[in-house]
Amino acid sequence: MAIFMGNNVAVAAGGTTITTFVSTVNLNRVVDQVEITSMTNTHNNFVGGIERSTVDLEVFQDFASSSINSIFEDALGTKIALILVPVTGTISTTNPKYSMSVLISEWQPINGTTDAPMTATVSFPVTALTKTTS
Repeated sequence: MAIFMGNNVAVAAGGTTITTFVSTVNLNRVVDQVEITSMTNTHNNFVGGIERSTVDLEVFQDFASSSINSIFEDALGTKIALILVPVTGTISTTNPKYSMSVLISEWQPINGTTDAPMTATVSFPVTALTKTTS
């Protein structure tokens, strides 16, 4: 069993690598539970329904041209491509690539305190997801 730190995840948004700006990333895969319990069942019966996954990011804010703020704020209300790889490097069965389309449904252009770097903490719904291992 391989155990590794979460500090080497590769992240690309809208075709731009943003790994150096990301402090936290979570891919949450969730499938609806659809109940199909019939009169003859003695327990609730469920099948998997629609996937409703999300990506949560905390990023360090940057207002430079073509940087974090312009990538996300300019895309507000639209979908962009997002790619996550658990460990920067070669894609394999032990290091898969997750490619998805996410709806930029929220953005925090200003979120700061006097004793910390300015960040944005957001959660985007995933509208398409593929996992590749090569």
